[in-house]
Amino acid sequence: MIKPQILTGLILLVFMAGCNRNPKLENIVAQVGDRQIQLDDYVDRYTVFLKKTGVKDNLKVRHDFLKMLINEAVVLEYARLRKIDEEPAFQARLKNKCEQLYLDYYYENYIYPQLTVSESELREAFRRSKMRIRARHLYARTLEEAFAIRSQLNAGKSFESLAREIFKDPTLAANGGDLGWFSYDEMDPNFEDAAYSMQVGEVSDPVKTSDGYSIIQVLDIEMNPFMKESDYAKNEKWLRLQVKRRKHTRFLEAQTDAILDELDLQFNQDCIERLIQQFPAIRTQILGKLDLMELNIGAPEMVLLNSKNGTWTLQKAAFKLAELNQKQWNRIRNDDDLVKAITGLVIREEIERQIEETQISTQPEVIHLVNQKRDHVLLQYMTENILDTLTISDTLLQEYFDEHRDEFISSAKYEIAEIAVRDSAMAWHLTERLNSGANFSELAGTYSQNDRSANRGGYLGWGELEQFGKLAEYIKNSQTGDIVGPVTYYDQYLILKILDVSEPEPQDFKESRRIIEAKIKPEVINNVYYKMMNEARTKLKIEIQSGLIDKLNIDIKRGMS
Repeated sequence: MIKPQILTGLILLVFMAGCNRNPKLENIVAQVGDRQIQLDDYVDRYTVFLKKTGVKDNLKVRHDFLKMLINEAVVLEYARLRKIDEEPAFQARLKNKCEQLYLDYYYENYIYPQLTVSESELREAFRRSKMRIRARHLYARTLEEAFAIRSQLNAGKSFESLAREIFKDPTLAANGGDLGWFSYDEMDPNFEDAAYSMQVGEVSDPVKTSDGYSIIQVLDIEMNPFMKESDYAKNEKWLRLQVKRRKHTRFLEAQTDAILDELDLQFNQDCIERLIQQFPAIRTQILGKLDLMELNIGAPEMVLLNSKNGTWTLQKAAFKLAELNQKQWNRIRNDDDLVKAITGLVIREEIERQIEETQISTQPEVIHLVNQKRDHVLLQYMTENILDTLTISDTLLQEYFDEHRDEFISSAKYEIAEIAVRDSAMAWHLTERLNSGANFSELAGTYSQNDRSANRGGYLGWGELEQFGKLAEYIKNSQTGDIVGPVTYYDQYLILKILDVSEPEPQDFKESRRIIEAKIKPEVINNVYYKMMNEARTKLKIEIQSGLIDKLNIDIKRGMS
């Protein structure tokens, strides 16, 4: 039996279990207004639902699931009747989602299948997985700078002296650019390829990486002598995934380089500097909705960049930057980062133009996927609109608090400091220094790359466990004074220090209000959806052929027939 759950959550859950088949006109399980629920759609989504939830198949579960699909269809028909799907904000969001869908479909069906993995490539990946390398490097931002450094090495200048000139990082400056030991898949792929092809003592030519260029010298190699065939067989699937991922990345890098060469981008540096000066205001608000004149950046029609495909104005850049996610926003800290972000958006636009020429959007399978995406985005959009306008009375909140006082005990709070770096070898090096007694605050001020904390000796402040997101798992059993990490956190490596821990305490109503709202909100949203459905049902003709699903033979692995 499926227990009653939050309607919106179920609708989105079953919707995410979408199929990839084309709809058929026959075998209609239900008709809701103009919307049909095809038997093929029901089969695919029900099968995925069973796999995800572990629910056992029976007739009641089948019929309950069909009811959920009908509820979903009613909500979507309500949106059509109210013309919610015609709102500009929804149309803009749908456009972005469909563009991403076309990109994903193009690469997954046209490009990546051509990037096959050979036996020799798997063997090489296996060999590397049994090796550790110690290396040092000298960094340059451009190829010209890298060749100049290589020339100085050829002329007899030492790694140590050049490292002191090049690196701002005091450790790398002092140790001659020594990165320590690293293993397979821990470094930039191009850096790794070069290092694993070299002998001890050998110095590379400039190697292009995601951050610039490196000149590498291998200092030592450790090889695991036990390379059993059984180990290879056991890890073959993982190795294949790693090699495929790298091939995908390399293809995208090569495609990006080719597009950049073709477009020949020319930026208006004055515009870039104006954008950066106003970046705090831009990040606080959604750039695509701003009046650029209010930010004193310049006229919206001012040209930000020229390319062989035409120009980008400030206004166009504003709307495009608004499409970035939070992680991408966080990477923009200076002029160079902003130029990289805009360059990426220009490249994406060119790839989308090339994909459009293939007419992927007219293929029946893609049309079906777009229709699924449209419905999913519309459900999310409606839920967000409900949340934006939802109010819960203080009386209802207080009643819940009075009836459930024992539930409202504060979580333990942790006072935290951090050091954030982008290199794993550096993170382990700093951890070793901390474990040897180095001052955390001093190291944070010197090495941490997060401005929010580096200027305060790494100090982040107090927070409850749930506020730390995926870091909570590493923090929860810590005691005052503990060093935690390094922990991989998005594109950074974090080292945390537990400065203090406070024990849980009973909470009053004011402290509990946010939690009570979170507990009550699903039921309130549910009621809003039921109100929508009841209104829509009075205007819709609903026909159901439930006998079609009664006759199905189920096999979760193979589907149903």
